Amino acid sequence: MRGADGPRYAYHKPTPEQIAAAEAALGQKLPPSYVKFLKTWDGSAIDYWEVLVLDESLDEEGVAGILDTNLGERAYGMPEHLIAFHPDGHGGYLCFDARARDTHGECRIVAWAHDMSAEENIAAIGGSQVDHGESFDAWLLSEVQEQVGE
Repeated sequence: MRGADGPRYAYHKPTPEQIAAAEAALGQKLPPSYVKFLKTWDGSAIDYWEVLVLDESLDEEGVAGILDTNLGERAYGMPEHLIAFHPDGHGGYLCFDARARDTHGECRIVAWAHDMSAEENIAAIGGSQVDHGESFDAWLLSEVQEQVGE
């Protein structure tokens, strides 16, 4: 993402204790590839594109964190097995579905739509919702390639 000429955030890699505290607050383990991202990201970004990180790891005002976002969305009906990690630009999110993990602990990625009720979203996710990648790493690579080219 460094070559995308997008913004660069003041980012501090989270400690294992901060990651454990976030998982406890969310009530879910974060996918291993997402944790790897949190531990290695250098703050580089793509214009108009965002991945939520731990709230304590950003020094930027106005940039949403994963805890604040998820706890806020849960107050409006998002189930606790979903972990929003990427705003879709239309008020919704891509989420890790912690109910659907592979043998490595990676989660299925599903969409939570802003313009649907909680009940409609839950019904859509429970059905034949399209996966957006096999892991966070695969999803991230496809996003970067789409935004900046291969």
